[in-house]
Amino acid sequence: MTVQERLSPASLYRQCDPAQFSFKTTADLDDSIAIIGQDRAVDAIQFGISMVQDGYNLFALGPNGVGKYTAVCRYLDQYAHNKPTPPDWCYVYNFAQPHQPNAISLPAGKANELSQDMAHLLDELFTVLPVTFESEEYQTQRQAIQDRLQARQEDGLEKLDEAARQESVALIKTPQGFAIAPLQEGEVIRPEQFQKLTDEEKQQYEQTIEKFQNNLQKLMRQMPQWSRQSREEVRQLNQEMATFSVSPLFTDELIKKYEAYPEVVDYLETVKVDVIQNADKLLQVDDSSSGGQNPMMALMQARQQQTAVSPFFNRYQVNVLVDNSQTHGAPVIYADHPTFANLIGRVEHEARMGALFTDFSMIKPGSLHRANGGYLILDARKVL
Repeated sequence: MTVQERLSPASLYRQCDPAQFSFKTTADLDDSIAIIGQDRAVDAIQFGISMVQDGYNLFALGPNGVGKYTAVCRYLDQYAHNKPTPPDWCYVYNFAQPHQPNAISLPAGKANELSQDMAHLLDELFTVLPVTFESEEYQTQRQAIQDRLQARQEDGLEKLDEAARQESVALIKTPQGFAIAPLQEGEVIRPEQFQKLTDEEKQQYEQTIEKFQNNLQKLMRQMPQWSRQSREEVRQLNQEMATFSVSPLFTDELIKKYEAYPEVVDYLETVKVDVIQNADKLLQVDDSSSGGQNPMMALMQARQQQTAVSPFFNRYQVNVLVDNSQTHGAPVIYADHPTFANLIGRVEHEARMGALFTDFSMIKPGSLHRANGGYLILDARKVL
C-alpha cells in the first residue's frame, strides 16, 4: 500500500506579487473575446460587423452549445460601443390628417424631453386658461354679448307688440310660446266674447291676427341666427383671451428651446393654433357641454373622472417610439420572441362604449424600431 505524502502549509499556497503586473485593475485589460480553434469564424464575424453597406446580414451556423450567440454578442457590443448613438423617434398628432400621425426624429434623449415638455405645457394650460376665463374682464365681455342678444330679442318682440296693438291685437306669451290675440278696449278678448262679435268683426280680427302671426314667425326665424351670431362672438372672444394667455407659453418656453429642430417648431406652432381654436373644449366653457358649471370646476371634474372629453387631450401628447437617452453607442437588440408584432410593432385599441378606438398614442414599437441604427440579433429557427 502506497503511503500518502504529507504536504506542508507552504506547498499549498503560492503568493502572487502585484508588482509584476503592469495594470492597476483588471478594468485596464483588453476584454476582447477569443474563440479557440475558430479563427475563420471570428474573422467572418469581424468582417461582417465592419461592413457599412445596407442589405447585408450575418448568419451564424453551428451546433448548439458552441457559443455562437455569446461570441456574436460580445463582438457586436465591442464594435457598437464606439458607433454613434442613433436618434430617437416619436409620433405626434397630425392636426391636418388625424389618421396619419407625423413621425419626428430627434437626437438621442430629445424625444423623451419633448414628451415631458408637452406634459408640462398641458399642466400649464390647465392653470393659465382657467384663470384667464375666470377673470372679471372675460366675464364682463361675455355677459355683454349675452345682454346684447337678449336685448335684441326683447326689442324685436316689443316692436312687434307695439305695431300689433295699433291694430287692436297684441302679442301674448303662453305656455306653448308666443301668440297673437285680439284686443278690445286694451284687454284681450275672451273666447266667449269673441263668439258674440259680428262676422265682419271676426273676419277683420282674423286677417289682422294672420298678418302679425306671419310677422311673428319671421321674427322667430331670425332669433336662431342672432343666437349663432352671439355664439360666434363668444367664440372669437374665447380665441382672443386664449391667444393672450397661451402665446407666452410657446414663445418663451418651448419654441425657442427647439428652434434648432424645424419639425418640432412647426408642430408646436400648430399646437398653439389648435389650443387657441379649441379653448372652449379644453375648459368646457360652453354651457351646453359643461352643464352650466364654471370653467375651473368643469375642467377639474373632467381630469379627475376621465370623462368623454379626456381623449381630446391625447392630441397634445408625444408618443416616444424609440428612446435612446440611455443608449451608449449603437443599440444591440436580441429578439427572443420574433413574432410579427414584436418585430414591426403594433397598434393597440381601447374599448369605449362597446366600440374599439385607437390613435397615434397607442402605436407601440417593435424590435426593428429599437434596433434602428444598430444591430438586431434573431434566432433563425424562431423566425421561421
